[in-house]
Amino acid sequence: MDILSAFFNYITDELAFSEHTVAAYRNDIEQWRSFVAPQVTDLKDFDPMTVTTNDTRAWVAWLGKQGMSTSSIKRKLSSVRALYRFMIKRHGVKTNPVTAIKINRREKPLPKFIDAGEINNILDTLDNEACNETDYKGVLTDLILNLLYQSGMRASELVALTDDRVDCERGELKVLGKRNKERIIPFAPALGDIISKYLDIRPRPFVAGSPFLLDEEGTPVNYNKVYRIVRGTLDGNVSSPKRSPHVLRHTFATDMLNGGADLTSVRKLLGHESLATTQIYTHVSVAELHDSYNKAHPRARHEDKTKD
Repeated sequence: MDILSAFFNYITDELAFSEHTVAAYRNDIEQWRSFVAPQVTDLKDFDPMTVTTNDTRAWVAWLGKQGMSTSSIKRKLSSVRALYRFMIKRHGVKTNPVTAIKINRREKPLPKFIDAGEINNILDTLDNEACNETDYKGVLTDLILNLLYQSGMRASELVALTDDRVDCERGELKVLGKRNKERIIPFAPALGDIISKYLDIRPRPFVAGSPFLLDEEGTPVNYNKVYRIVRGTLDGNVSSPKRSPHVLRHTFATDMLNGGADLTSVRKLLGHESLATTQIYTHVSVAELHDSYNKAHPRARHEDKTKD
């Protein structure tokens, strides 16, 4: 087996990375390989240790010239580093030639989120439209948007939900996060009603271990379908430039903190390993407070006028 195939099997089988994450690693590393070793046509002949640090540095420079963001370049470089770490662990390689490559840090942008009024208007409209239980697509759309916003789960976690992990009696979702770490997310009775309505008209009855989200043909809903449903619903209805499923996760975290939830609880709900990862949302909340202050306080408005 060639080294790249062995690495992809490792992160899939042993590290239990999600299908979406493995695809991202595969794309990053294949792009790197095609740049640093374009002459190699058979992957069995590719030896990453023949690639020099300067080769990879040239690839990084090329990505920058293509207009790629610093965060995206750092992610791609991280994928290549992971490949070399695997080779050190499993193939006796002594050094990681990518370690010497540094990318200047830039200020991390604040997560984009949807205004609370906008998301509630959308969900109220979906709830009303979903009252017609013969409209399966409408009920499914209502369910997906509510699950993402009311739980803060990732879209990959949503499509991985199985019937036995949705407990309407206890009002709990058992979510498998990164590296198969399970966490419990509580939900309100109103979301339980939406779930019950969906289960009443779903093409297949409850079966433990089977996919929870099904389309009208009874086919499991995948990530791409969730993305299309969310994007199609948010387009034209929100001011946020981001309209992906992940922006609903950002919105959940922001609204929880703005509503008074403590940081540790939000960390557990999101499945973050580090509290520092969750703290970015406190900056969003503070930024929102600054904006509200500048718009509302007489002295703030007065100062703005003096600058004109």
